[in-house]
Amino acid sequence: MIILDNPYFEDVMKDEDWKRVVIWFSPQVIPFLMNLTENFTKYKLSEIAEFSSSYSFRIYEFMMQFQSTGYIKISIKDLRERLQLGDKYPASKDLKLWVIETAVKEINEKSPYKVDYNLIKTGKKFTHLELRFKQKEKPKSLEQKDPNTIDIFDNLTDKEREIVAQKNAYADQIGATAEHRENLIRQGLTTHRQAEQDEQERKQREKAERQVQEQQDKERLALAQRQFEQILASDELINAYLTHNRLSEKNFFGLQKVYYQQGDFRGAFEMERYKFEELHSLKYLNLNFLNK
Repeated sequence: MIILDNPYFEDVMKDEDWKRVVIWFSPQVIPFLMNLTENFTKYKLSEIAEFSSSYSFRIYEFMMQFQSTGYIKISIKDLRERLQLGDKYPASKDLKLWVIETAVKEINEKSPYKVDYNLIKTGKKFTHLELRFKQKEKPKSLEQKDPNTIDIFDNLTDKEREIVAQKNAYADQIGATAEHRENLIRQGLTTHRQAEQDEQERKQREKAERQVQEQQDKERLALAQRQFEQILASDELINAYLTHNRLSEKNFFGLQKVYYQQGDFRGAFEMERYKFEELHSLKYLNLNFLNK
């Protein structure tokens, strides 16, 4: 049913049987129609065609809303609502086995994405799910041959062959002797190969540095998690945390503030967990009191 009398239509033309309708939209609506795709999750049907689990469909669709970041953190409560679980799988172990692992396995096997998951505990209860995902590497076709691959016939890469052609053209231009031509080519190839080697070594150094940094970050976060649990287990350490980080009622909001006002400092501290899970938040915490 089309309501003709509305501000979105500038004019409407139709035949008597409504078999053909032509609508002119008002100028105010055009910008929204032009950007229509920006407000929807986009993915190819071929990417999900082989899914057999409805949970795989829903989790994959959720992932596609965060393609740009490749990261999702969602509470178990919100996850259950998004997957329309109702009263199904109330136990965490069943939710993990029959929903999360089933969907992750199917997405990894049948979609263009590789996804890893992590269940996060608050106290003794699983409260959040983390998903990290990225596109799988596509195998190279013959048409995508690496330009740095050495040809078996002349022992040159595509780039080196291009250098040889440039040097030959230059030698022809200046009327170089055979020996001069050979020297030009040799010098060009030597300079190029040295630059390639330097670039390769630079990439290897950067990769090694990244790996070291990633390992250090991983160890720091693991330590932070242990420190969080250590503080959580002691009222004295909770008070020390609040004191050394200068946290008081004015620093808290919402439920965390309510906990603090009621004297439930443990509850207020539990809501600080996220600071122990993110490096950029962790660096601002004062945990020196743990070393005393």
